[in-house]
Amino acid sequence: MKIGGQVYSPIGVGAWRVCSSAVAVASLWYVLRRPWPFKANDLWRLIAISCMGTIVPFIAQPYVIQVVEEHTHNGSSFTGTMVALVPLMTIIASAIILRQRPTPRQLVGVIGGFAAIAWLFSDELKHGVAPHHLALAALSPMLYAVTNTWIKKRYANIPTISLLLCMMSITSLILLPTAFATGPMSESAAAAQPEPTVYVKAIAALIFLGVVGTGLAQFMFYKLVQQRGPLFAGMVTYIIPCFAKIIGFLGGEKITTAKVASLGIIFAMVAMVQ
Repeated sequence: MKIGGQVYSPIGVGAWRVCSSAVAVASLWYVLRRPWPFKANDLWRLIAISCMGTIVPFIAQPYVIQVVEEHTHNGSSFTGTMVALVPLMTIIASAIILRQRPTPRQLVGVIGGFAAIAWLFSDELKHGVAPHHLALAALSPMLYAVTNTWIKKRYANIPTISLLLCMMSITSLILLPTAFATGPMSESAAAAQPEPTVYVKAIAALIFLGVVGTGLAQFMFYKLVQQRGPLFAGMVTYIIPCFAKIIGFLGGEKITTAKVASLGIIFAMVAMVQ
């Protein structure tokens, strides 16, 4: 998303991401020969979970990356860290939607992991991240938690690849025309006209994001949601900050000792819950 955002607007990043993901998921669906289990009355639910689970996050995340990058140069690691709010929000969503309460061990692990995440957030806030951007970044994990819980409640027995194909198709039909209508290029890229190699890197990054980081990853993730529940699957998001910090470091972002210590706490809390 960070590399793609050097050329494309947040909506353009989302459109490239979802379209390449839709092609990959459709190919996998064709190979697996899974049935089409949906009926006409499922359409409104599928549109709702597509908006919550893909459309809004696919626009909000690259936007937050670009905005935070201007202030702290830690846009990708900051956004990757925010996704780790999913487990805590999943507990709330599961209590409301599924009427499920966490065990004491799960509650301690999730709260402990959240405390470590908050430690990371406090460091980011000190470096100029605006509170309203923090709130916008928190929107994606909140919507992920609700989407995952709803999938468990309503579509636990639906073939995962069929569900994902439907979500990616709906998202593509909405995001692609929107991107062309608003202009897929970022304002800075349109004004500066980057070198062709920058375009190639951006497109390659977004195709990789769509095929691997969205299509393949979400297929495995939703499979976990259906089989083990949203909290079990959601706990993997506590691992995301670790890799976000590592990849950010390789891309020139700074990692402090406090951040490393907080990541160690996160791993410990994941082990406790699982």
